[in-house]
Amino acid sequence: MRNAAVLLLLVLAACASPGGGSDPGTAGLPTPVRVQTHDEQGSVTEYSVRRSNLFVSDTLWDVTPSTTWEAVQAVYTAFGIPVTRVDAATRTVGAENARAGSRIAGAALSNFLECGTNPTGGSTADNAEVTLTVLTSLHPMEGGGIVTRTTVNGSARNRFRNVPPSACRSTGRLERRIANEIKLRLSGVR
Repeated sequence: MRNAAVLLLLVLAACASPGGGSDPGTAGLPTPVRVQTHDEQGSVTEYSVRRSNLFVSDTLWDVTPSTTWEAVQAVYTAFGIPVTRVDAATRTVGAENARAGSRIAGAALSNFLECGTNPTGGSTADNAEVTLTVLTSLHPMEGGGIVTRTTVNGSARNRFRNVPPSACRSTGRLERRIANEIKLRLSGVR
């Protein structure tokens, strides 16, 4: 209970903060809130949350970079994410500004992106032309292990009206699904 109260205070403080840190790319954004979850196998998942269109999921794995790299690529293929970027030097894989189909990982886009609602009350993510960016990068840790960082965002353009695209923000579900699927592949379940 005490931990939940501390976490709530951190979330409220971050939402109220206009801070931006020293990175010019974060100027004017609220201070991020870092939330960690731990599972039975010892994997740590850390989420960085800002009130913005970007949700970041960091997960620590106690395996080699090459093993994790193979698992990440397999997950993108299995989920039907249209890979447009594979950079072995920076160990980044993903879809950059790719045209998304109506489903990813067997689920409607609205499960993963909030793009607003259309005039009939349906999800814009499910009824618009969606441009999607999903990137996962690997970062070796000094003491061993690998952190995978996944980011998701996008935009939606009405197919029937000539209006500018609207920004979409991640629900955080796809980042978590990618992390869970990587874990299954690294543990030999898939």
